[in-house]
Formats: sequence, C-alpha cells, structure tokens
Amino acid sequence: MQKINIDIGPDGNTSVEAEGYKGGDCTAATRFIEKALGKVLKRRRKKEYWQAETRTQNKNKADIRNGG
Repeated sequence: MQKINIDIGPDGNTSVEAEGYKGGDCTAATRFIEKALGKVLKRRRKKEYWQAETRTQNKNKADIRNGG
C-alpha cells in the first residue's frame, strides 16, 4: 500500500515520508507537498530509492521548513 505521512513538529518543521514507493516515484509523489510547504532542508533516501521504480514498500523522508 502506498501512503504519504506528514508530521508537523511544535517548532513548525515538517517531515514528509513516502511509503510503498521505489526509485524516483517517492520523490514525484511528495513533490507537490514539498513545494507547498517550503524549502527542503534535508532529504534522506533509503535503499529502496536506488532500486527500480516498481511498487513495493519504501520509506523516504524529507524535512521541510515552513515559509521557505
């Protein structure tokens, strides 16, 4: 199952995590959220990112600061 988890911390920093994606699919799935929230401060790519873009469980996470 594919899903996107969004966590907003008390300081306003936001974490976006894609599950169920491989390769660049996770980046494409979260792009609109990242763009809406602001500047990406850090991106962590898990081993599934480097595999072929087929649908299996994957977790990629991007930390975003609100307001650019």
